[in-house]
Amino acid sequence: MITRDHISMCISILLKDLKSVEHLEALSLLVLGCGMSFWDVPRQSAEDGNPTAEEAQLQLNVHVKEFLNGLEANLLGRGLDDHTSLLDQTWGNGRCLERVKEVVDAVKGWEAKLVRKMLDDQAEALVATSA
Repeated sequence: MITRDHISMCISILLKDLKSVEHLEALSLLVLGCGMSFWDVPRQSAEDGNPTAEEAQLQLNVHVKEFLNGLEANLLGRGLDDHTSLLDQTWGNGRCLERVKEVVDAVKGWEAKLVRKMLDDQAEALVATSA
């Protein structure tokens, strides 16, 4: 079974050495394939050793920010473009940026949905305790 830690390790390795369109494709397939659940932080209560809603939201925001910063730094620092291929299989013009935009938009969208869910869950818990 592939765990969240395995996925994190693979993403970190790809980000560390993102130097071809093939690496970008592997990264994007991994991120998009995992979907929103990869970015979600388990929440229970502080007594259970799991993060509170506030801690979970902070962890989510940090996780997303670190990923997006790493992606940006690698793209800019390495000059990755449609013609940077290990297998001499260049992409069509603009495809590299389209793929990056697809990943960034998906991750930011999932972050927004997860934050909204956390806030809704927190509001429900407050209503339940005050009733």
